[in-house]
Amino acid sequence: MPKITVNDTTLYYEDTGPPGEPIVFSHGLLWNTTLFAPQVEALKHRYRCISYDHRGQGRSADDAREVIDMDLLTDDVVALIKALDLGPVHFCGLSMGGFVGMRLAARHPQLVRSLILCETSAGPEPAENAPRYRRLNFVARWLGPRVVIPAVMPILFGKTALTDPKREWQRREWKKQLNKNRRSVWRAVNGVILRQPVVDELAHIEAPTLVIVGAEDVATVTAKAQQIAGEIEYSKLVILANAGHSATVEEPAAVNDQIERFLKDVKEDGGDWRGPRPPLASGPEVDARLAPYLDVLAPLQAEAVQCSPADWTHGTLTVGCRSLYVTYKIRNEEQPGTAQVSPALRQLCEELFVRMAKGGDAWRHVVVTWRRQGDALAFETAVRWPAKSAQA
Repeated sequence: MPKITVNDTTLYYEDTGPPGEPIVFSHGLLWNTTLFAPQVEALKHRYRCISYDHRGQGRSADDAREVIDMDLLTDDVVALIKALDLGPVHFCGLSMGGFVGMRLAARHPQLVRSLILCETSAGPEPAENAPRYRRLNFVARWLGPRVVIPAVMPILFGKTALTDPKREWQRREWKKQLNKNRRSVWRAVNGVILRQPVVDELAHIEAPTLVIVGAEDVATVTAKAQQIAGEIEYSKLVILANAGHSATVEEPAAVNDQIERFLKDVKEDGGDWRGPRPPLASGPEVDARLAPYLDVLAPLQAEAVQCSPADWTHGTLTVGCRSLYVTYKIRNEEQPGTAQVSPALRQLCEELFVRMAKGGDAWRHVVVTWRRQGDALAFETAVRWPAKSAQA
């Protein structure tokens, strides 16, 4: 099977199926292309299926750095997609592959036609998990993966798959797979443990997105999937019974069914969960709705201007209203940029978020824009309704 050199590494990949719409499969930590073997088998007659191993895992090249972070893995797949001339792809990522998929879709929207996220999270590694994962990583690094397999199995698989007597043969195969990991996989594990959150980037994902999570997943629980689906405009959430953190091999038929239905909807540009992106709304009616929050909005506007250099002429501050995130873009007449959010500005955004949550307002974003006109400043505040609410 082929390998390709991109982004200063060599990636192993499998290219299966006829020419046509490509699907890129991106596996989770401690796995390789086999994680998506059931999906490739089901889809390869209608789609071009490309599955690949992350650097430092599977049959891809090792890496010397201590932390193989998610931004680096995202750059790898961007380079892979471009090198294979795939164009916009359907991207399917599980766990670590989902970390990559969210970054890819938010930062390189021209490369993603649709997004499938399985058992993943937009947040950092929970504080309660990290110490245990570090201990397991240390043991595996020095003693080999076999020693930690009994502790890792309940993280990667749900209780149904782990206790069904008829599935003992599958459990043996999964253990063999885990034991194939090289000792240097600790570098990739560090990347997962130390990953940065991307909740504030989800609003930039415009590709239709299917979010799948196993009801028995203990590594990235259903609340993590609900958060992702709540922040991506055109998303559909599916919770699979009897599946843990590796649904693609635990419940392959159910996963295949959801993916095929989703891809059919994307192809037909249908599905009642999709629709045009709702525009920003402003004007007297919105101003009236925002009136109870003016005591927060006025100092927020002033602090936003203070956060930008004096020679910048425009600013757009976006505050997420479903889960809190803040992005602040500024520009002058020549170039765009990103402003640092001061502690005072973040505190005001948090206060606005809490107040709106208590007030029951169902907006997706509040967007504050300002424009410098000589010595004067002009402000406008707009809101965006959720796509689903807009369609109702």
